[in-house]
Amino acid sequence: MSEPQWKVGIDLAPAGRQKTAPGTARHVAGQARALFALDVPWKWVPVFSAAPNPLREEVAHLSPLETPFKRASLHSTLGVSRRWQQTSCDLGFCTAYFTPIGGPPVVANFFDSNFVENIDAWHREKKRAQYLVTRTLMLRSIQRAQALFIDSEYCRNQIARHLPHQAHKFIVAPCGIKQPGPPGAKPPSWATPSDRPFFLYVGSFSDNKNQRTLLAAWHLFQTKYPDAPRLVLIGPGRGQYMDEVIHPLHRALPRPEEVILPGFTAEEDLNWAFWNATAYLQPSIAEGFGLPVIEAMSCGLPVACSDSTSLPEVAGGNALLFNPHSPNSILEAIEKLWQDQALRAQMAEAGRIHATRYTWEKNAKIVADAIHSQLTKTRNE
Repeated sequence: MSEPQWKVGIDLAPAGRQKTAPGTARHVAGQARALFALDVPWKWVPVFSAAPNPLREEVAHLSPLETPFKRASLHSTLGVSRRWQQTSCDLGFCTAYFTPIGGPPVVANFFDSNFVENIDAWHREKKRAQYLVTRTLMLRSIQRAQALFIDSEYCRNQIARHLPHQAHKFIVAPCGIKQPGPPGAKPPSWATPSDRPFFLYVGSFSDNKNQRTLLAAWHLFQTKYPDAPRLVLIGPGRGQYMDEVIHPLHRALPRPEEVILPGFTAEEDLNWAFWNATAYLQPSIAEGFGLPVIEAMSCGLPVACSDSTSLPEVAGGNALLFNPHSPNSILEAIEKLWQDQALRAQMAEAGRIHATRYTWEKNAKIVADAIHSQLTKTRNE
């Protein structure tokens, strides 16, 4: 290991948000592990929030610090800067959206363009104060950061269109993936009977993830086919959003018992779903990357996803594309995947190969190079 020339703070708190932001948590954890495996000319100064975190034991040898906050926004904006100042960090790496109010210069991950696209209408209207605070903090983060790591060209272009004066900071660093591990010895309780075919979706529930149109398409599917397979939608959702938007659509299905909403699931149950599904569906109308699409491909799942946002870029020609605003378009893709076994086999093989392009090692190399460039620039100034 090279003798460290600098100290670089890294905020690891978002890796603990598996139950509220599972994609963000997987991104931060995978990226951090790859970064810590590199030989870099600086000492890492990790900071955690007061909440539980799967990385704590893994980075104990780095003598991590902790803030008193559990809420992500307070931890990131108020707590982190104090810890980095106390340890005389030369630079801070903010791993999910929010940057500290004070402290050293920072670089940051910025995953989504949702906040500039204004697609999540329900949260904007029903949680207006929270939405405005979050939007303000995100805009400030873009202005404060010296460099921003964006998951896709699509996301970079969308943010740059709204904030052209900040575009020179954007560096595209595609996600890596960790192939889902082996499934648990027993199927999850919601999988009974376990030999029934099912389609899968993984991710949080919101307008931009667009489960409402997927459920509308599934209504058509169940109406047309009495023997339609099941649909499993795994992921967290705000109680009020689920009660006002998702549950009414679910109850209105011809056979609602065949559409399963397990919520947040244990990792072994999620793994079981990835390895046993018939196909994977991603209906997002705003998406910075779409990590589950590549995770599904790595398990040999054929994928159908939106023909807009970042998803065609990420899928790379290895998914069936549909119009996410059209239940009939989604239905057509579902029918093809369900009825054409040869197509599923062809897509499964192509998807496995495509998924190998996305590694956290590649992502970490881009991030580390930018951190080194910023440290060198600061020293020369």
